[in-house]
Amino acid sequence: MYNQHPAILQSDLYREIFKANQAVQEIYEVKNDIIRINQQAAEEREAAEQKRIARTKHQLLLAVILPVPLLFVSTIILAILGAIMKQPIIDWFFNYVDIPTLLFFVFPIISLLLSFPLLPLKNKDHIARAESLEEKATSLEYKIQELVSNNRQNVAILAPEYRFPEASAYIVRLFELERVSTLPEAYDKTEAQIHRWRMETAMSVLIHTQITQLSMLQEIEHNTIWL
Repeated sequence: MYNQHPAILQSDLYREIFKANQAVQEIYEVKNDIIRINQQAAEEREAAEQKRIARTKHQLLLAVILPVPLLFVSTIILAILGAIMKQPIIDWFFNYVDIPTLLFFVFPIISLLLSFPLLPLKNKDHIARAESLEEKATSLEYKIQELVSNNRQNVAILAPEYRFPEASAYIVRLFELERVSTLPEAYDKTEAQIHRWRMETAMSVLIHTQITQLSMLQEIEHNTIWL
C-alpha cells in the first residue's frame, strides 16, 4: 500500500493518520462484537423467558383440567378399596369429604405439584448460553478499555469527532488520492462527506450508529484521549 502514492504515503502525517485509522477500526470492530454478543445474549434470555411463561401456562392449565379426572380416579380407587375391605369407604368419602374443597383447592394444588415432573423447565440451556455470552461481552469490554488506553497516542492526531470508522477511513482515502495535504483540509472534506452520508438513508443509519458508539467509547475512561 505504501508504494501506490510514494509522496503522500511515505509522509509522517499520513503514517500517523493511517495508524489512527487502524486503531479506530480495531476498537470499533470489538465494539460491534460486543453489541452483537449482547444481542445474542438478550435473545437467549428472551427464549428462556418464553419457555418459562409457556410452562407456567401449562401448569395453570393442568391445575384447571386435572381436578375432575383426579376426583374420578379417587372415586374408583376408593370403590375398589371398599370392595376389597368390604367397608363402605365410598359412602364415607362422599358423606364426610367436602367435594368443592377437593375440586377447587386440594386437587389443583396436587395438579400443580404433579406438573413439575410432568413439565420440566427446559430453559436452562438458553440461560447457560446467555451467561456464557455475557461473560464474553464483559471480557471484550475490558479489551476495549485496553485498546483505548494503548492507542492514546495513535488516535491523538484525529479530532475526537472523526474517531469513528467511516470518518477515519475517509480521511485516509483523501490523503491516498492526494485530494488533501493537511488535516484541516481533510476535516473540511470529511465534514461535507458526513453531511452527504446523512442524506442517504442506509448510510445515515450506519453513521448514526457509529457516532452513538463514539459517545459510548468516550465514557469508557474520563482521562483517555477519546475525550
